[in-house]
Amino acid sequence: MRVDWLSFQREFMTKSSLQCVKCPKESTIAGAEGKNVAYCDGCYGEMVTHKFRSALGKRRVFKDGAAKEALVVSDGSPSSVFLLGQIRDALQLNPHQRLVMQPTMATVVSSTTEGVMARVADDQSIVVHIAAVMRPLDQKLMDKDRDAEKEIRDLAELLSCCKSLTARDEIVRILKERLILRLADELGLSTVLMADTADELARLSLSSLCIGRGGQISEMTAGVEKRKGLPTIVRPLKEVRSKEIAIGNRLFGWEKEVIYVEEDEMTKALGYSIHKATDDFIDNLHSEGFQATVSTVLSTSSKVHPDANPTSSLCNLCLRTFSKELVGMCPPCQSIMDEIPDWSRISHLIQ
Repeated sequence: MRVDWLSFQREFMTKSSLQCVKCPKESTIAGAEGKNVAYCDGCYGEMVTHKFRSALGKRRVFKDGAAKEALVVSDGSPSSVFLLGQIRDALQLNPHQRLVMQPTMATVVSSTTEGVMARVADDQSIVVHIAAVMRPLDQKLMDKDRDAEKEIRDLAELLSCCKSLTARDEIVRILKERLILRLADELGLSTVLMADTADELARLSLSSLCIGRGGQISEMTAGVEKRKGLPTIVRPLKEVRSKEIAIGNRLFGWEKEVIYVEEDEMTKALGYSIHKATDDFIDNLHSEGFQATVSTVLSTSSKVHPDANPTSSLCNLCLRTFSKELVGMCPPCQSIMDEIPDWSRISHLIQ
């Protein structure tokens, strides 16, 4: 369901006499920080922009001699449109304020709806479907001679044989991450910018905890995630709420760039997954007035670290370390694969 947050906020603020917390103007938009925090349009736009820029600045992502080239991942969602818009604006500032980076744009498609690739075709950026990750490792992801529609059908068959929706949602998440890391490696880029919002990371944290990835949630939700031998993942929208992004897109005129391609038969499937249950759990808490739920979950997740274990192994599927003295896949990935009767199409990813 798409909510017009800006119209909702304006209707709500007409009943309030709050003044903008940044300037003497009358407030038009309520902030997510608290009940008595409100902004005018201009100050609200500055606030959400500052969150993005400060996330890169305080983590010194493109400073101290770090590589300036980065892969910017989009999926057509409101958060990725917001990320691309912020980067475009930051690159056009004066030399003293300009974001010093050289972005390579890539659109990653997860939908298995027929003809979806034609809908998101873009001459300005790389467009790749997560089904491409099933190609042998010696074949390039951007090889246009491959039959993309057949690969999408193969992916749909793989997902349809999953015994549970939880396994299906989790394998899609893992394949998407593997695709992004592989694409960055093929392009020779050591940094990847992801459009994960605070809400999305909180949901990921809770669902991963339920699946058994408790020891991995701190790095999975980190603002800057560094894993040995893999590109660095940066999440500059970690402190930005999805509601703030929806309002920001409307204020900046970016809303028309959003492409809704993820609502396919996967999301319409009957049944319930841990991921969907987590979404509903957090949404219900918000509706009941617990507005600090997301920040509390992320704050707690950042403090959860596994015990140091010199015998820890690297999972062949999710590429994350786990403390068990096992070889091959971590227990959560093994349980997911056990729910996929025929995973021969992705066997090369776990060898």
